[in-house]
Amino acid sequence: MSQQFDLVVIGGGPGGYEAAIRAAQLGFKVACIEKRIHKGKPSLGGTCLNVGCIPSKALLDSSHRYEDTVHHLDDHGITTGEVKFDLAKLLDRKDKIVNQLTMGIDGLLKGNGIEWLKGTGKLLAGKKVEFVSHEGETQILEPKYVILASGSVPVNIPVAPVDQDIIVDSTGALEFQEVPKRLGDGAESSQVALSDQVVNSALRYRTQAPLIDSLMNELGIQGGDINGLTQSLKPQSKAQ
Repeated sequence: MSQQFDLVVIGGGPGGYEAAIRAAQLGFKVACIEKRIHKGKPSLGGTCLNVGCIPSKALLDSSHRYEDTVHHLDDHGITTGEVKFDLAKLLDRKDKIVNQLTMGIDGLLKGNGIEWLKGTGKLLAGKKVEFVSHEGETQILEPKYVILASGSVPVNIPVAPVDQDIIVDSTGALEFQEVPKRLGDGAESSQVALSDQVVNSALRYRTQAPLIDSLMNELGIQGGDINGLTQSLKPQSKAQ
């Protein structure tokens, strides 16, 4: 089976789906290839929506509400009883948010007439694209244009491979079943560290990851002000 497209986008993350949607709005017939399987089903949105910015900020939002309830409601004259923390429910909320947003991307592609090809894409000579579906079916596509938006994945270090136990990547960190006392630095771990930090009384306003201190200094935030840092990390609205 052969399909004709003006444009094939390899990668369904923020770069890929945005490019696909804009091209479709300009009148191109577009296909978007995405291979990701998340929680057992094909998923658009790339690292950001599935295992990056969105889930880590969902955890950060929940944990910040916990922090405010435990430590700051009294400032407003509000007194509560014992406040309990349910990590399982927090993770379930995170997964629901991710599912809602990734399904929204699927709807945007369908609404703009874009074909989502679920599987892998490989650029061949002559602007040809080899598409292999999750079921193993192969097609050679010959679009007029190709956009590569494949993203990246972590690389294992042979002497210290990721085992999702002692050494975890950012994806594993989003599925912790208990609050860790320490995380390393990095863009994603800094957000997860903040989430875990505010529910851990031993680390109420500090983290042992040195990135946080340097990030606060860079942003001009003083005195371990987590509120200021989380506000700075929020995505800014784009001009229309």
